[in-house]
Amino acid sequence: MVRVWVARDALSTIEREATRNRLVETCGCLVGYESDDRQEAVITKAFGPGPNAKHRPRSYRPGQAHTQAVLDRVHAESTGGTRTWASGTLIRSAVRSRASETSRLSVR
Repeated sequence: MVRVWVARDALSTIEREATRNRLVETCGCLVGYESDDRQEAVITKAFGPGPNAKHRPRSYRPGQAHTQAVLDRVHAESTGGTRTWASGTLIRSAVRSRASETSRLSVR
């Protein structure tokens, strides 16, 4: 199992978007990096789906222009990696808070 560490601000963004779109699928962009052995990932930022995303109960279509703009901005600011998240994944995940600046998200 890969350990995923999520910065509190990023986790707040994910929770806010998942709550706002609780009856439909939603996604967004994750920004962070992996450990050299690929056993841990650190999510430093999360972004919502954008205003033109299409949310349905069992499907989702991203706002492509918004997603691309986020990825372009992140790429210009950093050499870190990006990933995407989906609300269905969060439902199957266990979130544990820690006293540090990050929270641990164990993806099962």
